[in-house]
Amino acid sequence: MDGTYSKEASGNGGKMTVEVKIIGEKINEINVLDNQETPTMITTVEETLIPQIIKGQTIEAVDTVSGATNSSNAVLDAVGQSLAEATK
Repeated sequence: MDGTYSKEASGNGGKMTVEVKIIGEKINEINVLDNQETPTMITTVEETLIPQIIKGQTIEAVDTVSGATNSSNAVLDAVGQSLAEATK
């Protein structure tokens, strides 16, 4: 279902909020909002992991970012929660 979904997951520095926008039943945009992660780690996740998710339209078979594993896993968890809610 199309919409904007915000979910929390635990990262390296604590809770992280991730917003997922679904348009035309496709992942259109993913934004990391509130977080306590190291800024360079979030930038790396935003530049590497998020484009992979959007391109593949899935969180399956997406590799975490080396050196930012916990941050990557938090994004993957939050996106997974969003996708689960969108398909209810």
